[in-house]
Amino acid sequence: MFILQGFTPERLSSSCCHSAPDFHLSSPAKNFFKKAAAALFGGKKEKAKYYDNLNKLTKEEDEIHKLRHELKKSSISHQPHKHKSHEDTIPPVAPVGKQTALMKENKQQIRDTIRMIVRGTLGSCSSSSECLEDSTMGSVADTVTRVLRGCLENMPEADTIPNEHLNSTFQWVTKWVDYSNKYGFGYQLSDHTVGVLFNNGTHMSLLSDKNVTDTRKPRLYLLQWLKSDRALMMLFNDGTFQVNFYHDHTKIIICNQKDEYLLTYINEDRVSTTFHLTTLLMSGCSPDLRSRMEYALNMLLQRCN
Repeated sequence: MFILQGFTPERLSSSCCHSAPDFHLSSPAKNFFKKAAAALFGGKKEKAKYYDNLNKLTKEEDEIHKLRHELKKSSISHQPHKHKSHEDTIPPVAPVGKQTALMKENKQQIRDTIRMIVRGTLGSCSSSSECLEDSTMGSVADTVTRVLRGCLENMPEADTIPNEHLNSTFQWVTKWVDYSNKYGFGYQLSDHTVGVLFNNGTHMSLLSDKNVTDTRKPRLYLLQWLKSDRALMMLFNDGTFQVNFYHDHTKIIICNQKDEYLLTYINEDRVSTTFHLTTLLMSGCSPDLRSRMEYALNMLLQRCN
């Protein structure tokens, strides 16, 4: 038997001597949806197995992490010890004119602690398989960065979150699954729409009735996702920006409604509170929420690194 065009296997089974060969190849998209469905909608056993594999570091990542830890420990142990008086332990009060500079310095320190792991970006792919970043990506990311940075730089210090509690409906990611080692990143929105951002930059959506597959750009679609060692960042085409923190399952979601930005904070007890960003700008927020907002901003700033 001679195969002159199309798919050419490395070898054929002995059954080809008396019957035609069967070339049924599994579709990558089919495999992805099968695994994503098991992780998103499957039982506890499948979810536990998935999250077990997700939390394991590769051998190389583990060695790098150990090496960094040893270097950090070595640099600390070589520093000379200096006795500090009670006055030395009191942090100095910065003048008003230097607050911006100190804030930038603090942000730089936070940025240095972020260890990026993997990311995926919507793009347009040419025949040479080279993907270009979607044209809306830069403008959306810049707008969200500007709004979040402006709020943090001008927000007063406070001990608690504001009393404002808005009843607002918006789209956010309720479930996600990362199969970027083979296929891409899958997510489910609060209206039960399921989307996939494949590794080659293409996007596919399964509408909430689960019968219609839309390969065109839907009303809301994922532009970029990014994972660090502490959180997952997701940026959507309409400016919705969500960050999920692994260790305590807290979340912050920023969205734009009627030309006004809202911030939703889901705390450790799964209690959701929504504020106008202008309210936070005037009243401030708790240190916990502020630190998460700063981390989210730094993920945005480092999204292309």
